[in-house]
Amino acid sequence: MKDEGSGEDLMERTSEEHRILLIEDEPVMMGVLVDLLQSVARGACQVLPAACLAAGLEVLRRVAVDLVLLDLSLPDSAGLATLSAVLAAAPEVAVVVLTGLDDQDLARRAIQAGAQDYLVKGQADGRQITRALAYARERRRILASLQQRNEELAQARAQLEKALVDLKDSQVLVLQQEKMASIGQLAAGIAHEINNPVGFITSNLNTLQRYLARLSELVALQSAALAAEAPRAGAALGTKRQEWKIDMILEDAPQLIAESLDGAERVRRIVQELRTFARRDQAEEKEADLNQVVEGAIAIAWNELKYKATLVRELGELPPVRCHYQQLGQVVMNLLLNAVQAIESQGEICVRTWREGDFVCIAVQDTGCGIPREHLDRIFEPFFTTKEVGKGTGLGLSIVYNVVHKHEGTIDVDSRVGEGTTFTVRLPIRAADPARIDQDLIGKAL
Repeated sequence: MKDEGSGEDLMERTSEEHRILLIEDEPVMMGVLVDLLQSVARGACQVLPAACLAAGLEVLRRVAVDLVLLDLSLPDSAGLATLSAVLAAAPEVAVVVLTGLDDQDLARRAIQAGAQDYLVKGQADGRQITRALAYARERRRILASLQQRNEELAQARAQLEKALVDLKDSQVLVLQQEKMASIGQLAAGIAHEINNPVGFITSNLNTLQRYLARLSELVALQSAALAAEAPRAGAALGTKRQEWKIDMILEDAPQLIAESLDGAERVRRIVQELRTFARRDQAEEKEADLNQVVEGAIAIAWNELKYKATLVRELGELPPVRCHYQQLGQVVMNLLLNAVQAIESQGEICVRTWREGDFVCIAVQDTGCGIPREHLDRIFEPFFTTKEVGKGTGLGLSIVYNVVHKHEGTIDVDSRVGEGTTFTVRLPIRAADPARIDQDLIGKAL
């Protein structure tokens, strides 16, 4: 339907009022038909006159009408082509052909072409006009009802599509939480098994370090005593000491023990991160230092990173953030793994954190292959991946997006093919309760 408020709309329209377009080139017949229409409609109609087809089409373009009374013989058009032009311009409007030709064949063809009725000038009476107006009124009512129904269906479809998207998101979260729970249990078991031997290795190395210091001191005292009291024996001992490189051993052994202790401490830190990653009490929202979240994710992903990328840390001063520690650790880890997978041979990954007003920000930047522009709008879709079969599930970035969204945050991506990609996560310092939201989503999914 056309705009009810256009320039040709001369008066306010009531619910029972008809707007009729009369396309007629004879002034006398135009006057007769206008009087007849006003009489039949008892004044509850607006008659819009047009003396040619072009004028009638202009009215149809600007004004919504209920009925068109159409003369087939006009100065600028004749025959059924006139009817076809009107129907093409306003297919939703009822059209009654009004002509001076009492031709049954023409009437049949006009009805077949889409006309509502065929009236002969001079023979059209009030009953026929009343019937046409009643049909137009019913047509208007049906069209309005259909339009309302279509709007309701469109709203229902939009709600169903949203529910489907929410359900898919919930299913992804449920699957990921089950996966993370299994990984957490496995990580907890591995951490426990590693922690025990690392503990006694560290303890034994510390004891050995003390023993070695005493032995070094004793050897020095023995060498000095033999040199003073028994020069010959002292010389022989000195020869053996030089042959066996005892001095080098005594000098190098503390460094070896120190390096071993450093390695054991690194293993201890990795085990601690695994235990933190697997802790069940992290299912609750609590305050956390996002820099620690980043460091923990780096420790977990380090074995994947160290062979292909130089890691640069630029961690700023951050306030504590109420968050789901384990889920945010998964976010950073997924972004790191995504970055290293984008690097073909060797590259650089930079992890930055900073405060931006009431938000804290985490950025992961790589010098990888970049993301083609046509894929940028789909990278967060579940199961969308550009990797080869068997090398990606398409869930990593979808999980990242969902977790960030549940923390009331945002994630942006800036990528250039051949140069690299930067993912930037912004999280409010006071976030909603993602644990509660996740439980609600799980409930909906189930």
